Amino acid sequence: MYRDAFSAIGCAIVLSALSSACTLITERDGPGNAGDECSSSIGYEEDEAAPEPEPAEPAADLPGISVATTDLVTVAGSRTTLRLGFFDDQDRPVAVLPDEVGLTTSDDGVAIGSLVMTEELDRVAYLGVTAGSPGTATISVSHGGERRDVRVTVSDNVASTVSLSPKSLALKEGQRKSVAAFFYHRQGMLLDAPSVEVTSSDPRVVPASRQSPALGDGRIHVTARGAGTATVTVAAGSARDEIVVTVSPQPIETIALVPGPFEVPPDCSDQVAIKFLSPDGERLWIAKEDVAVTSTGPASVSAELITDGDGFVEALEITSDQAGTATLSVTARGKQIERQVVVTPDAVCSLWGEEEEEEEEEENELGDAQGELASGSDPFFYFTYDDSASTAAVELVKHRLREGEIPSPGLSRPWEFLSYERFAPSCAHDLGLFNVSMGLLQRASPSDARQSELLLGAHVAAPFLSKQQRSNMALTLLIDNSGSMSESAVSVDGTRVSRMDMVKHGLQGLLRALKPGDLVNLVSFNSTAQIELEGAVVEPTRANVAEVRRAIDSVVPTGATALAEGVLLAYQVARRHHDPSKMNRIVILTDAYANVGEVDPGLIADNVVIGDDEGIYFSGLGVGEDFNEEFLNVLTDEGKGAYFSLVTMADAARAFDQRFMALLAVAARDVRFKLSYPRALARAATASEESSTDPEDVQPTNFSFNTRQYFYETFRAPAAASLSGERFTLTISYKDPVTREPRSEEIEATVSDLLGRHEENLRAAEAIFLLNQRIGGRMTASEVGAILDTYPPGYSAPLFDEYKGLIERYDLLAP
Repeated sequence: MYRDAFSAIGCAIVLSALSSACTLITERDGPGNAGDECSSSIGYEEDEAAPEPEPAEPAADLPGISVATTDLVTVAGSRTTLRLGFFDDQDRPVAVLPDEVGLTTSDDGVAIGSLVMTEELDRVAYLGVTAGSPGTATISVSHGGERRDVRVTVSDNVASTVSLSPKSLALKEGQRKSVAAFFYHRQGMLLDAPSVEVTSSDPRVVPASRQSPALGDGRIHVTARGAGTATVTVAAGSARDEIVVTVSPQPIETIALVPGPFEVPPDCSDQVAIKFLSPDGERLWIAKEDVAVTSTGPASVSAELITDGDGFVEALEITSDQAGTATLSVTARGKQIERQVVVTPDAVCSLWGEEEEEEEEEENELGDAQGELASGSDPFFYFTYDDSASTAAVELVKHRLREGEIPSPGLSRPWEFLSYERFAPSCAHDLGLFNVSMGLLQRASPSDARQSELLLGAHVAAPFLSKQQRSNMALTLLIDNSGSMSESAVSVDGTRVSRMDMVKHGLQGLLRALKPGDLVNLVSFNSTAQIELEGAVVEPTRANVAEVRRAIDSVVPTGATALAEGVLLAYQVARRHHDPSKMNRIVILTDAYANVGEVDPGLIADNVVIGDDEGIYFSGLGVGEDFNEEFLNVLTDEGKGAYFSLVTMADAARAFDQRFMALLAVAARDVRFKLSYPRALARAATASEESSTDPEDVQPTNFSFNTRQYFYETFRAPAAASLSGERFTLTISYKDPVTREPRSEEIEATVSDLLGRHEENLRAAEAIFLLNQRIGGRMTASEVGAILDTYPPGYSAPLFDEYKGLIERYDLLAP
């Protein structure tokens, strides 16, 4: 939807097998390399790394009492916590005790206010609002002659919309899946699970399932009983939604029952676990009506099937009343198992062989591996230079070397360095979404005169979206202010900073990134979740930006980590302010280690689309070196957003400056790169994070607006080989971030086309790669020196010179 903003300007493409003088100029192009035959002649748009100075804000009429919102809309029976701050006449925060604050309500049947203190600081920090009956009431807070009123509008707690996710399921007999059910108020608020009725159009295919309320939603268990198609309907009052379930036949391969014989005393009743397994070893859920249990023999033994809440068999309860033996038979779908029961007075009642349930595994959605090369085809590999990771390794390595210290080998991450530094594209080609520029440098191998080396560089850029071009946004910040956010973060200048310091430092960049018409909400979470600011619309004068800053500054780390409650409240607030004409986004800042409650990704996925409109995308910033990257990746993938990490203060500043637009809009999802290269070449080295001929071994990544990556690969070939007509092909496969439609873009060029391009880029990229090889202990100083000795005498370029100097400094320090 942003493509119109990225059309090429002043651009002429002259392609003659990619070898002629190509002068494609776009907003994403950069200054060419000196000596390149095909270079750009104008500069490209910079990222927002160096924004214009923040305009001076007019003096704001800030009250002595500040509250997150003065107009709260909620539902009957709910409780909301709003930030409450007190300030002196110079806008300095004042610590206030509860008995110093006046608190009244105009109608305590509609809403009641309460003062909430911080868990660790002895002061009032929040206003708790408990909603009673539908209506409107005003809660007044007073202190030191100042008063603030909060208008509370309470609606009934009745769902107007039920939303199931997904809308269809394909199961085999006996399989069970869990479907997320969300219930929304007519004003867009997510409700706690109300009274729900679940029905099935054909109970022989799918029986009606139970509802398990959790996180303000219901988990509807859908279990396939028999082959066919049925519609499961979930209704809350007059609101309802449906899911179509198609069930195919599946045999029972095994009935798992602990080995016998069973020894029991008379008049004893014990339970034994029973499982039904498919040919693949998956547990199947079989209805009680489809299982038969019989007992034969002189002893009197009976067995009753024990079921879960939906009527599917989990265990047998065996009862005996006289000595002797009996044979117990269990039959289901033609499969039978028998166990002998010995009733003896010497046996002791016990629980036999009760086993833990196996967790259901998600199916692998990736296609078959394509690692085997087709006969006669060019070799290839899949790779990724992950742009979602922090570039903290660069800052830390440079700092350690400046201080005369040897960097940790774990900081050898060349892909981070290549993402951090700036490379200029040359003869860039607009492939559709991506803009790609490639080049080659060939030289004699420093270690084998019979070989030559080819250095390949590729500059890949997503579309650029400026602050002026972007739509207004409705942004909800979700800040983790649990106790762990007070822990120390990495520092490259010797100062002690906490994770929260880093978050607040980064958010100062947000204030510059705002423009008139943007709306800002701020929600925090520790042991509970609170609204710090709601509905603040940036005015043309930007006077109210000071209120946003005040809300950010007020967040203090304390307590546990109720991440689930934070996500739920953030979506409630964001939905109240959802505007189809704006980019509606939630950005979470957290170390992502929830220790209170759980987060259902379905909650996030359900809010990505609201009605027929784009809904509320969910992006994330992982804070700290050890943030829970896997968990945050799942949440942001469901939310169609991006995630980056904040490890240093530089990361924090970058997140809301040059990478801020990337948090708002993902350009491509599930991106994989594939490079095919001539059969005459052998791959010698790579700076990629992941690489394999099997696509399943390479984790796909997202590619955000305003981001770019530089790829560096090295190949070898016999010195006498004729390579001029051989071809490289770079293929970018990805999914549309909204429709998830698979797409692919490709660029192909011969060796002769690429030689001479990117020389300055490639020499700098090689210096970066060599520094990382030294840090990681993969190359010696003499090996690196032999490569640098192949460079032309007196060769100099700014980025190359910097990294050559870093290599020399490392060599002086290394043993």
